[in-house]
Amino acid sequence: MFRFRSSIYQENMNSLIIEKYPYITELSETLSTIIISQLRWVQENPEFTPQADSLYEENGEWQLQIHREIFRALSSIENLLLLRRVGGLSSTGESINIDEETKELLYRQFMQEQPETSRLSRESFESLVTWACDLSAEEVEAQIRARLIAAVALSPAAKKILKRLSIENYPEDGVPFSTFTMDVCPNIYPCFSSASESVQALMKTFFFPAHWRHAFFLENSSCLSNLLHQIREGNISEETVRRWENYWTVNLLGFNGHIGSLTGSAFMTESVYQRSQFLNQAMSQYLENPETDILHTYCQSCLQYLGIEIGASNLAIYLVRLMLLTNLFNPNFAKKFKKYLEEELISQTIQTHYEVFASHKTATYLPAFFQNIVDVLSQMELQSDLRPTLIEAMDWLNHTINQSQNSNISFRRMGKKEVKKLIEKRFSCDGEINEHGEVIILENGGPAMRAQKI
Repeated sequence: MFRFRSSIYQENMNSLIIEKYPYITELSETLSTIIISQLRWVQENPEFTPQADSLYEENGEWQLQIHREIFRALSSIENLLLLRRVGGLSSTGESINIDEETKELLYRQFMQEQPETSRLSRESFESLVTWACDLSAEEVEAQIRARLIAAVALSPAAKKILKRLSIENYPEDGVPFSTFTMDVCPNIYPCFSSASESVQALMKTFFFPAHWRHAFFLENSSCLSNLLHQIREGNISEETVRRWENYWTVNLLGFNGHIGSLTGSAFMTESVYQRSQFLNQAMSQYLENPETDILHTYCQSCLQYLGIEIGASNLAIYLVRLMLLTNLFNPNFAKKFKKYLEEELISQTIQTHYEVFASHKTATYLPAFFQNIVDVLSQMELQSDLRPTLIEAMDWLNHTINQSQNSNISFRRMGKKEVKKLIEKRFSCDGEINEHGEVIILENGGPAMRAQKI
């Protein structure tokens, strides 16, 4: 899959961008060319985030020709340019006149693929427009080029260059890989080496050993520890943190950009926007006072948004984390789920969850795992099983992590096919960690840990 002659790739990309990403076509010829050539690295990459994978496979000819990470990168860039256009700036940064009717049209285009119940509000959209227009022309270019680097992380082309440079010990996760290469050998990327020195300097501020989106989803308790340590030591400025947050906002604009019509931002819904603000606000409080507990601050902001009152507790972390990982972040579902947890009396499960969450082990690709569960249950018309299944899934996850000798555990292989198998077997088959630290399903494994009532 994804193996084409260079000329066919070029032709497909040119056609795709013209048809689906009109604002990218308005960039300078130099930048447009570097976008296509740099993304060529990922075209033959067998790795990808498994989230919404069956939607991808069912979704028309473009999805059969182009790697999904390319769609995500192009969607991030296109939506950034769309937001700036609403604010009166062209793709090249020149002032343009946009009437109210066109602004409304662009707003509707932006949220076209979003669920009707959680679409981005006009007020939040306007806040994003202001944010995008406040970026300098140089930072916009730096963000575009940096987004390309994120897309090609761990690609065969990148690994081949590292091998040629005799660099063997590199991280096996995308964000740490990008950070590592941007520190050790940034010029391996044409999108970096061809940039001006000032743009290169900005690009380097976006990459350091901390994963904003892992913190956003509360994938593990250590996701911000290195960043917070560096802030305490005075090695990272507040301005750098702000640029890092900008970089991840651009990333969110294109997350799930491979599904549906490829138009607008499928992921940046109202709840996603609010949660991103909660995390950034918690970061701001920490910058002002390093004694601030970011986890508590973030959880309490989320609970307040959901209309739920729970003090700092393991239950609060369990509930918020499941709402974040499943992206079922709405007050109605959260209140029902809280009531269900209290009725089921699974305090031992909640305690075990916290112990695993707070451990030194780092688990990744959890949002894809849980959101695939939600999608598969919907496809199987088992929506009524959602709450007990999510608890079983969290039990299985914690059991798998607990049993692993690895400190870094990836759930990258948990696509919809694997998730469906787990659901059909009621999570009774164990997971095994392969040589890459990835969880795979054992067909005849022993029973996973079940929810325990007291």
